[in-house]
Amino acid sequence: MSRVNTPERVAFRRTILSMLETTPATAARPGVPGALEELLPDLDFDWQPRPLGAAVASRRQYRWPIVIGALLVGVTVLLVARFFVLLPADEAEERLAGYALAVDDFASAIDAMESAANLTDPVAAGQFLEAADALREVARPGPPGILPFIPAGPVADVRSARHRLIVLADAADSIAERLATAARYRAASQEILDIPLLPFTAPLELIDPAAKALAEMQATSEAAATDLDDEDEEYAAYRESVDAALATLPAWIDRYLLALRRDNGPTAITLVAQLHATRDGTLAAVEGVLGEVETEAAALITELRRGIEEVRIVIGLGSGE
Repeated sequence: MSRVNTPERVAFRRTILSMLETTPATAARPGVPGALEELLPDLDFDWQPRPLGAAVASRRQYRWPIVIGALLVGVTVLLVARFFVLLPADEAEERLAGYALAVDDFASAIDAMESAANLTDPVAAGQFLEAADALREVARPGPPGILPFIPAGPVADVRSARHRLIVLADAADSIAERLATAARYRAASQEILDIPLLPFTAPLELIDPAAKALAEMQATSEAAATDLDDEDEEYAAYRESVDAALATLPAWIDRYLLALRRDNGPTAITLVAQLHATRDGTLAAVEGVLGEVETEAAALITELRRGIEEVRIVIGLGSGE
C-alpha cells in the first residue's frame, strides 16, 4: 500500500531538507557489531550560507534622501530661529533710537518754555504740547515680539523705556489741558485792547490815521474775545471784564477823536490814560489765573526732567546734562 502524502508529511520533509541545506554534517558508515567504526571522510555538499538582507548585512548603509532631508530641515529651523532672534533685536534698536529723538525734542521744548518770558507763553507752550503729543505717539506701538525661551536683549530695554515714556506722557497730559487754555488766554490778552501809539494833539491830517488805528484795535479785540472758551469758569472774571471794556470802547473812541479835532490836549490825555487803566484791569483779571497755571507747570517740570533722565538711562544715553 502506498503512503499518502499528507500536508503534515510534506511540511515535515521540507523541514528536514531545510536543515540539511543549512547545516554541514559528516556521514559515518553504519557500525559493524564488534568492529571499530571507521569514520567516513567529510562529504562536500557544496553548501553556502544564504545571503542576508541588505538592512541586516551592513549597518553602515544609509538612506541618503532621508539624511539630506533631515539636514535641510535642520538648516531651515536654524535660519528661521536666527531670523526671529535678529529681527526683534533690529526692530528694538530702531525703536530705541526713535525714543531718544522724541525725548530730546521734549526736553528742548521744556527748555524753550522755561527760557520764555513766562511758562504760558503761547509759542513755547505750543511747542511743549506738540512735543508731549509726539512722545505719546512714539510710545503707542507695543514692543517687538520674541519667541519663547529666547533672550529678550534690546527688547527688554524697549519695554522698560516705553513704560517710562508712557508715564512721562501721562504726567505731561496732567497739565496739558490747563496749559493749552492758559496759552490761548495769554495770546488773547495780548491782542485785546492792544493800544496803539496815540497822540494827545494832532493836526487834522493825522486824525484819520489815528481813527484807523483805533478801528483796527477794536476789530482785533472783538475777534480775540470771540475765540475765548465761554465754558471755562476759571477765566469767567476775565471774560466779563473784557466784555465790559469792549462795550464801552466805541463811545471812548468817539470822545477821543472829538478831543483831537478840538485840539483839546488835556481831555485826550485823560481819555488815553483811562483806556490804559481799562486794559490793566482786564489783564489783572487774567494774570492771577495764569500765575496759578505757571506755578503748577513749574512744579511739574521738575518731575518731567527726572522722567526724561530715567528714559535716557534705560536707552543707554546716560544723563543729558
